[in-house]
Amino acid sequence: MEPEPKDIHTRFYEIDLLRFLAAILVVIYHYTFIVYNLSNLSPVRYEYFEPITKYFYLGVELFFVISGYVVLMSAYKKTLKQFLISRITRLYPAFWVACTLTFIIILFFGPTLQSLAWSENMHVTKMQYIVNMTMLQHFLGYSDIDGAYWTLATEINFYFLISLLMSYKIFKEIDIFILIWIIYTGAAQLSAATDTPFHYLLIPEYSSFFIAGMLFYVLQNNLMPLWKIYGLLIASFILCVRSAWIEAQVHTRVFHQPHSVTIVALVIAFIFVFFWLIVKRKIDMSRFPWLNRLGAITYPLYLLHSNIGYILFQKINYSVNKYFLLISIIGLMLVASYLVHVFIEKRFSSLLGKQMNKLLLYLSS
Repeated sequence: MEPEPKDIHTRFYEIDLLRFLAAILVVIYHYTFIVYNLSNLSPVRYEYFEPITKYFYLGVELFFVISGYVVLMSAYKKTLKQFLISRITRLYPAFWVACTLTFIIILFFGPTLQSLAWSENMHVTKMQYIVNMTMLQHFLGYSDIDGAYWTLATEINFYFLISLLMSYKIFKEIDIFILIWIIYTGAAQLSAATDTPFHYLLIPEYSSFFIAGMLFYVLQNNLMPLWKIYGLLIASFILCVRSAWIEAQVHTRVFHQPHSVTIVALVIAFIFVFFWLIVKRKIDMSRFPWLNRLGAITYPLYLLHSNIGYILFQKINYSVNKYFLLISIIGLMLVASYLVHVFIEKRFSSLLGKQMNKLLLYLSS
């Protein structure tokens, strides 16, 4: 019989801190490394930061571990309807606002086709915007309005897999599902075939991170024998290091800057150890409920910062000291993210949820 979780509604503020850390790592990575080294998106270079911040792409991998944990928690003991509504209301309000703002700012303030700062990342069309508003652009053959949106397609794939687990009521066999997913991930990382249906569905480039997050939730709630959990965690750790190292090798070729496998492995190890300390309650930040606010602005920050920030770098790079510019743009994005959270997410997420409930009731009647 499947053990009951200790408390599936417990909120760990340490997870909020990790979410904010992941977002800030990605923002700094984009602003101090990508913005100069990719397609001349900005003339501002932070050459003293690059040896360190070139590894901050691992913030995305941290996001995926968090997602594996949080999404399984959101799905466990819920109906498929509850899960889908919770995901839609969580993702879409802030996304619609961020996507619209990004489209308008690129359209009116982005670099022109003739300028040195122009790139494919800064080209938008009305149809591209309309399709992006569905959040399904990756599956419909359209490019992202903002380069940071690529992770949303990966997240949607993961949600779909979780919804399959719920639909077929196989949470009791989650250990078998995870084992099969790990085996496929390991095999796919050694294969050159990337255009198979299983590859698109099971996202082997990043699946090991989602699996790790799921396993930490399983560990927290004693949903499997410990020997199984730790065996699968070790396997997922090995695959996470390999996946992150494969990505680092790609970055080395693209940016002509070598990456250390030791540093990559140590970062992944830190993520695993920190998560273990959280779920085993060796780290307890329950006395800091304000961390919830940091976690709350993470999603809007991720959606807003990229192309809008690049345009700000292009427009005002010669007007102020470049370090002051960096701090100012990050600060502006934090404020904008807070405003989106307060005036959009908090106000319209519940309203969207009610409308979704009405729609589903109507369709089922």
